[in-house]
Amino acid sequence: MPSCTRPLASIESRRGHTTQALQRNQIALTLDPHQKQARSGVVENQRDLDRLDLADAQFNTLHAEYPDDVGLQRLGASLERQRGWQVHLSHAWGRSDNDNSANAISPLGNHFGSSLLEAESPLLGERWRVGLRAREDWADFQDTRVRYRSFWLGTHYRYDRLDLSAYGGRALDDFDRDGTAWALDAGWRFSDAWYGSVAWRTRDPEASLQARRLGITGDSIGASLRWTPSDETRWELQARQLRYSDGNRRNQLDLSGSQRLWARPHVLIDGLFAASAGRAEDDRVVDYFNPRRSSGVAAGVRIEQIGWRRYDYAFRQRLEVTAGPTYQAGFGSQWVPAAAYRHLWSLGDGSVLTYGVSWSRPVYDGRREHQLGLDLDFRWGGTP
Repeated sequence: MPSCTRPLASIESRRGHTTQALQRNQIALTLDPHQKQARSGVVENQRDLDRLDLADAQFNTLHAEYPDDVGLQRLGASLERQRGWQVHLSHAWGRSDNDNSANAISPLGNHFGSSLLEAESPLLGERWRVGLRAREDWADFQDTRVRYRSFWLGTHYRYDRLDLSAYGGRALDDFDRDGTAWALDAGWRFSDAWYGSVAWRTRDPEASLQARRLGITGDSIGASLRWTPSDETRWELQARQLRYSDGNRRNQLDLSGSQRLWARPHVLIDGLFAASAGRAEDDRVVDYFNPRRSSGVAAGVRIEQIGWRRYDYAFRQRLEVTAGPTYQAGFGSQWVPAAAYRHLWSLGDGSVLTYGVSWSRPVYDGRREHQLGLDLDFRWGGTP
């Protein structure tokens, strides 16, 4: 019986059913308390459930009995990474060929980009981290470059089902210099499949840079619910309201999902779906993109090919292609195609490097654009 229970636990863990995997490993240990694989499985499960104190206690006992075991050494290294520094770097750049210096019609601008640095300290008291964020978003509108530079300090609590963070920041650009910004986030894992979160922002960096050019800032409040019944299926529903300082209010609802369609050892194909709806609460006229009503639907495929893999090292390439109609009040419906191609490197020490190019043909106020983007993302720390 123990020999059957442990493989089932491994399958549950790979499919994202971490709590069920933990239960199966614990059942195996009631039948054979000395089974090494089940004991190491419990450590992995507790780690993935953000219970590092329990994972460490169980690992220390196990490692004392098998100090030369290579698998346990890798497991110990993953625990150290999970407890250590967490760093995230990203950069994105894009352009719209339909814009020019005489007539900037895109809400994103002629050229646009963003840079982000996030760093959090090693764990303090098993559950807390302190962190910093530095961010810059910019866009060119006609002859004006609008920037939102900000620097944030805060704290992050994560243990078991609960995830809380609070950050305070200052604007460092000329459009809202010394403006104080706050960001509060709370998340709760209801089960292996369900996760919910809420977020509140003042001077939200995701608000319109067109509005910021006019001295208008935006606060936001939002909530999301994610359902991942397995590693092959994922759906997320998000709702958000932007509250601009000129009194304008915008509501947005987004649904996105993916479903595994085909799988082979080195190739995965997923179906993609996304739908959105947004509206302004009144018909006020403003000097930034503010459609009275808008909606869109897109569907497509994601093809991922695993070039090579060795233990925690891997190289993958990913192609995504989607298309679907979008609607804007007063301008009717038009189809929008989009494509993206990326490389993904798992570097074996808990770090992941991703970079790629994206292309789309969106329509704003009835006028089609040709947008091209480049992006780079690097994460270091935590499990691979």
